Amino acid sequence: MLGCGVIAIAALWGVMDSGLAAVPKVAAWLGFFVGGAAALLLFIMGLMRNTRDAKPSQQNAAAESRGAFFPMAPDPSLARDAVELLRVLPSARDAAWELRFYRTVAAAALAPAEPAQFTRPDGMPYAAFRLDDSGTTPAQLSLTVAAETLTEGGLGAVLNPRADGTAEWVFTCGDMLSLRMFGRIIPDPVADNAAAELATEREVLAGSPSEALLPTVTRAVIRHFMQERLGIAEPAVFLISDAAMQPPESLVFNVSGQKLAEGWVEHAALRYLHWFLPRHYRAISLPADSSLAQHFQPL
Repeated sequence: MLGCGVIAIAALWGVMDSGLAAVPKVAAWLGFFVGGAAALLLFIMGLMRNTRDAKPSQQNAAAESRGAFFPMAPDPSLARDAVELLRVLPSARDAAWELRFYRTVAAAALAPAEPAQFTRPDGMPYAAFRLDDSGTTPAQLSLTVAAETLTEGGLGAVLNPRADGTAEWVFTCGDMLSLRMFGRIIPDPVADNAAAELATEREVLAGSPSEALLPTVTRAVIRHFMQERLGIAEPAVFLISDAAMQPPESLVFNVSGQKLAEGWVEHAALRYLHWFLPRHYRAISLPADSSLAQHFQPL
């Protein structure tokens, strides 16, 4: 279309240079300007369309080029670094050590350990791995690679398990979810994470947690846990934002006022629900007669 406009302008210019009478020349001038405007408009429209069509690919390219917090490929050299970090005595491990360890171990090369899956004394299921720092075979497994499978199965992970049932390091299912959602394990636990109740005399905001905050796969494993382990027939949740708390967002589960399965109390139930969530999340409950209970939605 732009080419047609250019041809029209060239033809009109030729008419103006000819010996035609004044009136036809006025018409030619008018046609010149109209044709020029049309060509310019077509050019702009084409440019906008090309820009619009390019946006998705540009966004995808930007997403692909955006550096992940961890390298995704399993790395034997990171496994060697993780081994060295684990040699540091627990008494000498501070917040800086923990941050470095989480950054290192996420993409460290792993190999399956035996038994591949087991239940620890806390009653929760875990997959077992050992750090593979040999570099003799191509590495195919890391926590970042395994995070999707582990979170879908509601599993945590242990590193270098021992015969007595202990391990050099234990990751919750929430740690694996943190890797899957954020590309890193966020080592900032919430101080009052197991708080059983939330003060309701303050003004707070309540609503449904988004997929970005509480993915469908996590809803499913928590729902199963609440039904099968806690004995709650209809698990429900909602999100509350309270500016007086840090962080302000809390996931509220319908634990309070429920007749829990034998051996369970509210405080312990909330602590176990948090096992499925990233460390910086907060899991709480509300009194059964709270006015905010109307916001509960099925998990």
